[in-house]
Amino acid sequence: GWIAAGLSLINLITAFFLLPESLDHDKRTIATARSFFDIKGFKRALQIPQLGIIIILLCIVTVAFSNIFATFPLFVMEPPFGLSSSHTGWFFVEIGIFSAIIQGGLIGRLNRIFGEKKLIVIGVTLMMLGFIGFPISALLGTIGIYGVMAGTAFLSMGSSCLTPSIMSLASQLADPGEQGVILGIVQSFASLARMFGPTLGGVVYDVAGHTTPFYLAAFLMAGSVFLAIRLHRHGHFRNDEENAAA
Repeated sequence: GWIAAGLSLINLITAFFLLPESLDHDKRTIATARSFFDIKGFKRALQIPQLGIIIILLCIVTVAFSNIFATFPLFVMEPPFGLSSSHTGWFFVEIGIFSAIIQGGLIGRLNRIFGEKKLIVIGVTLMMLGFIGFPISALLGTIGIYGVMAGTAFLSMGSSCLTPSIMSLASQLADPGEQGVILGIVQSFASLARMFGPTLGGVVYDVAGHTTPFYLAAFLMAGSVFLAIRLHRHGHFRNDEENAAA
């Protein structure tokens, strides 16, 4: 807990002193002139049709992904794996490594190759495969631990492709002076989903067994695939217009 708090403090200090402001000075003045809670801006943002799809998609993905923090350690401690808590931690290290590689270095190149909308489809598909891989791995006995490792990698890669891409699309739905409102709304709904996910996973684990939360998460991700495909086919964003003009 103290280590996590210390890292959060370092992030806060780094962001405050070193992170440059991307908003132009004139637009920044307009943005800071608003009230602390801009109700009119909130209502205007929710009237954007494509934002609703983005929020629903992100909430479903967040509920599915956040449930592993409550259920995954218990899952790998159960037979046939029977891992200790220290061994379980290495799977979260794996998630961190893949996230750092993709979000820290590859996401820009992947975005140039595929674009945000395709990356979202790829991301939710990888996450769905990762979730379904966990209960299937449990059927294979102790050798299934390699399947758990593969599923963890798929989850991490999918989430790392999806999250920055969906936030990028959300930021394209508003003028630069309104982007903070849009991103704040999206992150607020994601935070609510992040509260709900572990609770849902824990209840399902307790009532229906240790593999059921992952089947449920895979089912949710299957629905997310259809939403992502719809967003890819019918969504119109600023980058689409710029690419068409080029």
